Amino acid sequence: MTLNIAPIALTGLSQMDNPFQTHFWASVKKMNGWDSRAFSYQINGAEYQVLILIKKIFLRFSIAYIPYGPEGIRNLKQLKLLSDSLKRELPKGCFFMRSDVPWVDSGETLPSGIKQTSYPIQPEGTVIVPLSGGPDEVFSQFRTRAKRNIRRSIDEIRISEWKGDQKELKDWYETYTYTSLRDAFTPRSQAYMKHILELGNDRSLGVESKLYIAWIGDSVIGGNIVLYTQRRALYLFGASRHEYVSASPSYALQWYTIQEAVKHGCELYDLYGIAPEDDEEHHLHSLNMFKTGFGGEKIFRAGCFDSVLNPFIYYLFRLVETIHMASARG
Repeated sequence: MTLNIAPIALTGLSQMDNPFQTHFWASVKKMNGWDSRAFSYQINGAEYQVLILIKKIFLRFSIAYIPYGPEGIRNLKQLKLLSDSLKRELPKGCFFMRSDVPWVDSGETLPSGIKQTSYPIQPEGTVIVPLSGGPDEVFSQFRTRAKRNIRRSIDEIRISEWKGDQKELKDWYETYTYTSLRDAFTPRSQAYMKHILELGNDRSLGVESKLYIAWIGDSVIGGNIVLYTQRRALYLFGASRHEYVSASPSYALQWYTIQEAVKHGCELYDLYGIAPEDDEEHHLHSLNMFKTGFGGEKIFRAGCFDSVLNPFIYYLFRLVETIHMASARG
């Protein structure tokens, strides 16, 4: 059995509450050498679209990646069915398709040809804060620690929206690279960040992006990059100066962003990235206490799965990838 797969234009992607499945994200990833293809398919009587990113690795060999998708697929058997149907649409040298699936873990057995990877590209866990009650209602659901830090920051910290000043972007980026050294993650380039912000001005791409900068006096002490869709705001990147931790810039920025998300008409705020509660070695574990302080619901996806198209090349790639990821994450 196969699905009826049909190529569509990137402008045909309509999953507007998932920024990673939009024309906007295809344009973002083009800067990093990813080609993009979009397809429609039907399952269980409903039609869906999927964005697939493709990148050449070496010689004629390439990989395919579905960020936070595919929509409408609810289990690994259906994922296997979709990957089998997509084979003829992918480049001949594509040796696997990776998916950070959107559904929660159901403990199902892996079908033949589907492998799970321990290094997902997108975070498996997140906190989703409902915004429908307005700012006062949202604030009332915060934990005591978050409320206290926000109140403490109000008189000391000023927050502004970035409007294109290059020195402000440079100062924020220096704070971001400082944060990457402190928290041991690999930073994106300043050009990549600017690319995201500039693309977010093009409403036709389906996503709006904003940089909010926190100040004390004339000093940049932190900042958040946030993506807005029709119903959802997503906290994508953040940075803060540790020497100003007593002023609570991270809490001030999140509270400011939540208020802006309400003004945008968003119903949900996605804090994008926490660790499983029982995994103290997880690279996102240090963020759990902070992000859960804003209330909301903790959600954990099933994980990241590879649909293997060329077992031999895939085995060699995974061997190299495992060594590289283990080294990168300490």
